[in-house]
Amino acid sequence: MTAKPAAIAPDQLYFALLDRPVSARGRARAEELAYAFEATLPVPIESVHPVYRPLPDARVLAIGIDREKALDLARSHPVAHPAAWPDWLAPIATALDPRGINLLTGPCTSHLVTTARNRTLRHALVGVTLITLVASAGFERRIRDDRSHADEIRHRTDAVYQQALGGGMNAGQPPAARMTSELRRLRATRTAQAVEQTQPTADLALANLLAVWPEPSRARTESITVAERTIDVVLRVTDLESAQAFVTALGSAKGLIPGPAKTDREGGEVRVSLRFDRETTP
Repeated sequence: MTAKPAAIAPDQLYFALLDRPVSARGRARAEELAYAFEATLPVPIESVHPVYRPLPDARVLAIGIDREKALDLARSHPVAHPAAWPDWLAPIATALDPRGINLLTGPCTSHLVTTARNRTLRHALVGVTLITLVASAGFERRIRDDRSHADEIRHRTDAVYQQALGGGMNAGQPPAARMTSELRRLRATRTAQAVEQTQPTADLALANLLAVWPEPSRARTESITVAERTIDVVLRVTDLESAQAFVTALGSAKGLIPGPAKTDREGGEVRVSLRFDRETTP
């Protein structure tokens, strides 16, 4: 917007001092001011575009400009203001700067101002749209990542269940239900055989290991190998702190003696290899 403000000579404007209206705001206040201002005008109020400003002495300063002149100025100037106060008003309106009063308001708003506002609004809408699209893409990517991670955890869990349970009886049941059933059977068997048992079974050792498995976990399990006297676990985590958390948690499994943990950095992950020896009862 390069056009300059228009300074209107006082003799081309209408000025009046009005009592402050009783109505606080809204249409009733505007009508009350217009009625009071019209009483001071030599022309009908319909031909004048009025602007009102409150004064410190509880009165209202009314400034009017010919409506047709205001509409004509609005085509080429962003704002129009009084060039100065008339002599009789200068001592009263000392608190007001005439350059700070825009006469092109409401229906007489400058086309330049309207165009600039519309352009700003369009830019803002474009910006909001772009931000919304970026945020939406981020949310969708996060949802895809979470779903992918959940699928990976489910596949790894199913693999662990499959290795621990095999096909066997009740193979048609969900893996978690089979594991719960197997754990219950193991607990009942362990209670009945506690006196004569000298060495934990492989199933029981694996059950004890899974019982202390950190949950929830973002570890990726490569393999769990159950032998007659050992259990080997290979998994991947994001950092050494997570690796240490796994080593500490799994090391507390009943009936298992943890060996030294081996950690290797591969790419952006830490590969952890653990071996557990099953305890033997003397």
